[in-house]
Amino acid sequence: MGLTDERIVELLGRNDLETLLTEAEVHRQAFPNEMVGHYLVGRVQFMMGDDASAQANLSHAIELEANDRPYFWRALSRQHTGDDAGALDDLQRALQMNPSAPHIGYELGNLLARLGEKVRARDVLEHTVAANPDYAPAWSTLGNMRADLGDPEGSCDAWQRVVALQPDHLDAHYNLGVFYQRHGQYAAATGHFGVIAETGDPEALAKLVQVYYQQGRYGEAEPWWARAVEAHRAAGKQMFCFDQFDGPEGNVQAYRVLDDRNEPRCELRFYLVRHGAIQRKITLESSAYGRERGVPYVLGEDLPDGHITYARAWQAWPNYDDLKSAVLEALNGQLPIAAQSRRT
Repeated sequence: MGLTDERIVELLGRNDLETLLTEAEVHRQAFPNEMVGHYLVGRVQFMMGDDASAQANLSHAIELEANDRPYFWRALSRQHTGDDAGALDDLQRALQMNPSAPHIGYELGNLLARLGEKVRARDVLEHTVAANPDYAPAWSTLGNMRADLGDPEGSCDAWQRVVALQPDHLDAHYNLGVFYQRHGQYAAATGHFGVIAETGDPEALAKLVQVYYQQGRYGEAEPWWARAVEAHRAAGKQMFCFDQFDGPEGNVQAYRVLDDRNEPRCELRFYLVRHGAIQRKITLESSAYGRERGVPYVLGEDLPDGHITYARAWQAWPNYDDLKSAVLEALNGQLPIAAQSRRT
């Protein structure tokens, strides 16, 4: 009788690879001219990290019977050892033999995407989800391909299908959050970033703070701000972006800075970014100039050859709308300069 499908599922469910390998070896010896035993041995060997033996046994299985299963697992092993060309050939053969198998289409789409063949990847994944509309992994990668190929609405639809099928799919929630944030749909973005932020992910926490700030909901952002600081500190980060808004001929990105002792520091930085390059940096800082005048918070700007302090200062932590207005005034050349120093 040999090794049954039920027994294989049972051992895989328990992750008992040693027993499965032993029983697969017995099956192979009992039925040496059948593909199944060689395929199972090769599959388990790959799962246990023995790529050389896995590929040898999977290749022998293919010689006995051209079947999508050994082709698929040999493709995974070949990718693991850097043989992308061989893996691509194997996956294409496997898909020809089993065109509706979602795991094969998904793996082929992923490999094509990694190789930069995004149009082919998208086409394979479109076919995969058409045949398997409930297969969330393929929808997720398809969303990425649609986005990369200039179809934001299509990518959003794909990621929405992912979260409908798999509500805890964090990558899809993050992608949807970014999509809605870019399109000014901040309430929707808040919901998606909130799902990930609950896990303590630093980037998601920062994104959630951003969308609250972009809605002017500063009070609601405060508990998330504290968690973002804690998460970034734990991850060894020096700063995180908490807001973005339009500036003169560019985008202003606001960062909270953490000092070298990993304690919150009284400093916010506002970078004017154009075409991906930082043009200017305005800083809310605690400087000697301000302390000498009894105003702990002042607005300054680093220059290539020095530093300027603007005639705008606060005795207490400033209201954010007031601070943002002052930053825009400084960037537009409308804020007087109180002091300037030059490096020698």
